[in-house]
Amino acid sequence: MTKDEYELPIKFLEEFEQKNQLDWEALVDSNLKGKPTEGLYERATSEGFTLKPIYGRNQTTLSNSPSVQTDTISEIRKQLHKNRKQASWNIGQNYYVGDVQAVNKDLLEDLNGGVNSISLVVRPLDDYPDSEGVEITSLSDVNLLFDGVDLRGKELHLSASHFSLPVAAIFASYFEQKKNELGAVRGSFGANPIGDLAKTGEPFRSLLSELEHSALLASWMSANMPTMRSLLVDTSVFYEGGISETQDLAFSISIALEYMRAMTQNGLSLEKALKQISFKIPIGTNVFHTIAKLRALRIMWARIVENCGAPANLNPALLDASISKRVLSGRDVSVNMLRASCACFSAVAGGADTVTLFPHTQIVSAPSSSDRRIIRNIQNVLKHESFIANVADPAGGSFYVENLTDILAQKSWEIFQLIESKGGFSKQLLAGSIYEMVEKAWKVRKNNLDTRRDSVTGVSSFPDLYENLEKTKVVVEKKLKSQSKTGLGSNDLALDGGFDDLFRAAGQGAHLSVLAKFLGERAKASKPIQARRLSEDFERLRDNSDVWLNKKKRRPTGLIIRLGKPLDYSTRVVFAQNYMAVGGIETQEIDISNGDVEKAINGQGIDFIIICSSDRVYEEILEVSVKFLRSMTQKMIVLASKPSKQLEPLKALGLDKFIYSGDKILDTLQDIAEEIGFNGT
Repeated sequence: MTKDEYELPIKFLEEFEQKNQLDWEALVDSNLKGKPTEGLYERATSEGFTLKPIYGRNQTTLSNSPSVQTDTISEIRKQLHKNRKQASWNIGQNYYVGDVQAVNKDLLEDLNGGVNSISLVVRPLDDYPDSEGVEITSLSDVNLLFDGVDLRGKELHLSASHFSLPVAAIFASYFEQKKNELGAVRGSFGANPIGDLAKTGEPFRSLLSELEHSALLASWMSANMPTMRSLLVDTSVFYEGGISETQDLAFSISIALEYMRAMTQNGLSLEKALKQISFKIPIGTNVFHTIAKLRALRIMWARIVENCGAPANLNPALLDASISKRVLSGRDVSVNMLRASCACFSAVAGGADTVTLFPHTQIVSAPSSSDRRIIRNIQNVLKHESFIANVADPAGGSFYVENLTDILAQKSWEIFQLIESKGGFSKQLLAGSIYEMVEKAWKVRKNNLDTRRDSVTGVSSFPDLYENLEKTKVVVEKKLKSQSKTGLGSNDLALDGGFDDLFRAAGQGAHLSVLAKFLGERAKASKPIQARRLSEDFERLRDNSDVWLNKKKRRPTGLIIRLGKPLDYSTRVVFAQNYMAVGGIETQEIDISNGDVEKAINGQGIDFIIICSSDRVYEEILEVSVKFLRSMTQKMIVLASKPSKQLEPLKALGLDKFIYSGDKILDTLQDIAEEIGFNGT
């Protein structure tokens, strides 16, 4: 990077003695007082490798050997940071609910507040797979949507599920009539046939037909609107299904390659085809994994481009990093602001061109003006106060990040090669192999969630049982119901040509139901991927607790029986309180020596018993305590302790459940709920 003339080179490293890996390990060992370094943090990840406590130069290939990766990273720094005093990223905002006039108002407010990238979800004509989206059915709707909106210098990204082709025709006709915006707006028309198929399982005619239609769109856009891209690689549905970061990278590259093949096979040159592809990468809240993921994607895409016979720097990957719904919670929703902040920082540090975040209330309600302001200001603060974008590849040089980038790229490439060796992504998706990969990945992830090895703050850990949560999802009625599931309308206009016919018809005001005739009939092709959120099973317990509260005017309640002195029981009492709150269960406390213990146990507001104390006290008086309690009640008795051979005989005396750190908390809470009739009915 060329330095400004007035800046002097910084040589602070010359003041320090050079240290190697052994020196760092010796320093750590001196503070561990004999404990092994390996015991600090050796944990297997969902990606299939283990994180280490210390990384050095010799543990990364990016730092000390010439390679495609090294050259690519250097090129990335040049491309993204030609002038670091002007370096930046696009602030994205999602629009997915409301009528066009309401969204127009939101657009004007957000654009005035710093947003310069619009992600617009268009409601599917047949409401399949769902009715989420802004209802846009003709050119007149787009005119209302963008009334008073200056799109010059802005980005527009569309998502219209299987209807991307006719929707693109409607928006293209709008830009045609707005000559001053025709070449001034950037973005993507969002054709994503493979991602759409994974979500619905029902393409129009076939996946091959939709790929050919997308290639038609790409050819038209390349000739008429070169600043807009036609095909979008969006793996959100797979990511929400539960796949790992390495699988997501492999899926992204494999899908992009399928799109590139479809375009070149339909007559588009390689150079033009590359300029028609953009990426929407779902990201989570693991800062370093996200940084490494985005860097690894650029490495892999450069390698694909190079292997296709083009220079690696011909078309650097255009990345829209978007926080995934899977990491958002529907409880303690304020924590979603922190999740968005982590995602935004890591996306920018990883070199994203655009960052798009969901409002913190995304799961429970339609976003208000305040919600949208908060989420865009997270980016405004990072952009204008942290100056993070002024640093070229800020994570570069960190041995940990470089190692992580290298590992993610290598493991993702192996998965990509496996998919290609079996015929490519489309073939594997239609055969059900991709579905099986997603389900297998979710099974591993769910086990980690159920045991709180991976916890969700505010839901499976540190829950706020008394939060005031109002769920107010807005439902917008359709102006015109489709005549059938395929959404086909009248026969006023016959469309049997190419995209030019769609474009002309859209310009004449044709309704989306008429334009959709071009697509044909839906056909069942594959099993749809199930979208999931990490916290949804725990939230279901909390929802059932709310039902119980509304019905009985109290929450399900467990009575904590304390054995011994406060020093004996305090730790496990706090543990039990938080454990039960995860399931929406309140707790009360009483000492076993209290004369009113029987009255408390058999009170109308108590549903089961929890015994808490230390292991020492358990050894001394647990058996007699269980017998004592069982003589008073037949209610469920839960012990705060890990089961052992010594405690196993107590089950015969009436001990029903154990709760402890590392257990399958979700299963245990569901069992308790079933036992006490706490099932939401």
